[in-house]
Amino acid sequence: HQTLNLALRSVLTLLIPLSIWMMCIARPTIVLIFQQGYFNPTDTDLTARILRILLAGVSFWGIQQVLARGYYARQDTLSPAILGTAVTALSIPLFWALCTNLLAMGVAMASASAIASYTLLLCCLWWYRFGTETFAGIGTASLKLLLISFLAGTPTVFILRTEFIDSANHPYLKALCEIASSGLVFGLVFVGLSSRFLPLPVEPFLKKLGQIRRIFLR
Repeated sequence: HQTLNLALRSVLTLLIPLSIWMMCIARPTIVLIFQQGYFNPTDTDLTARILRILLAGVSFWGIQQVLARGYYARQDTLSPAILGTAVTALSIPLFWALCTNLLAMGVAMASASAIASYTLLLCCLWWYRFGTETFAGIGTASLKLLLISFLAGTPTVFILRTEFIDSANHPYLKALCEIASSGLVFGLVFVGLSSRFLPLPVEPFLKKLGQIRRIFLR
């Protein structure tokens, strides 16, 4: 239970802020990678919106990957398979309805909903069978991570709205600068706030920074 708890905390500490930041930079990322030739700004806007929806499900993917291995460690490979198959079958009408009405956006929304449902079912079944020890403190830590990530994303949004490079003549340079500058600002704000208000989950990651971590931990 302690091993799973630590793994879930670490995964969420990594995926929640990364997902929020990547939602912020979805458009410049798509511009930098895809916007060329027949892939025009309209395609970029649509793809960026789809990317943001899919990013909302990334943390659920992370939880599912960790918790499924908890079932395997309990020599139960059947429960995740049954739950996954059931969610897939039940999601078919949702995929059909959303895809019919919203096309590609519907695919993204249905996909995010399906993985969220599957993950929540895995958590509920684990909770019912083995108790709450595995999830101790996870909810509170996740809410704090979300709040800190949103606060870190606020200056990022302002950076992305600042026209410091002519996007018409230098779209790729502008996109690259937006990604780099927003990443630096987001990272500094997030690390600064999380090391103050949520030190235990981020400490293993701060240790990777070497001597620099002392600035934040202090």
